Amino acid sequence: MRFIDDGDRFTVCDTRADGHGVTGYLRALNHLTGKIVTLKSWDDGGDSGCDGGNFDVRGNTAHDMVLCWNGGGACVVSRVFKENE
Repeated sequence: MRFIDDGDRFTVCDTRADGHGVTGYLRALNHLTGKIVTLKSWDDGGDSGCDGGNFDVRGNTAHDMVLCWNGGGACVVSRVFKENE
């Protein structure tokens, strides 16, 4: 999963021809509750190329990305990032 700051674009790429896709999640810390919430998700698999979309990452809120292979196993979590970094 990749974040492109110019345009706030996220891409998710399934690079394995194994019959399983991948799902990418954009998450943020809710400062009122202290809980991590999922803001958006994107799926890719079964076609050529990558999928994704836009989400406006704003301000000083801590975000991370999670990439999960839909065939099982542990998900991978990115480092925390903010709009102003």
